[in-house]
Amino acid sequence: MKTLPNTITRWEKLMNKYFNPTLYYDKFIRFIQLELEPWMFIPWDDENNCPLKYDYKGGFDHIAEVEFKKQYQAAKDRVLFDGFILTQLKSAVQIKKDNIVIDFYPSDKIYLNGRDAKSIHDLCDKVQLTPTGEKQAGL
Repeated sequence: MKTLPNTITRWEKLMNKYFNPTLYYDKFIRFIQLELEPWMFIPWDDENNCPLKYDYKGGFDHIAEVEFKKQYQAAKDRVLFDGFILTQLKSAVQIKKDNIVIDFYPSDKIYLNGRDAKSIHDLCDKVQLTPTGEKQAGL
């Protein structure tokens, strides 16, 4: 897993060493400007706008269980950042990993460790990317 570079100069050095800087630099800049959303951290059910937990409770319907597992795996494969868990779902969706706490409020307010946060840029150097995250960032 790769950690996001914390400065553009560090990113530029990495890009000059391995890739065509212009092509990958633009992709990375678009990536870090993405607005934070819960699906980036935990498996998320877009249809119902809620966390997707791996605990099928539909009885003995094997076909429905298989479909649920496929849906869960697809949601898990979309996650961009490694190791986060859902810790609270009352007035806000709270996602946590070690000393990082992210709160998503219904009013579209997002707080990272108690401070306003908006984009992936606010997380640089604090998180590990999943393989999907690395691909989307162009790393």
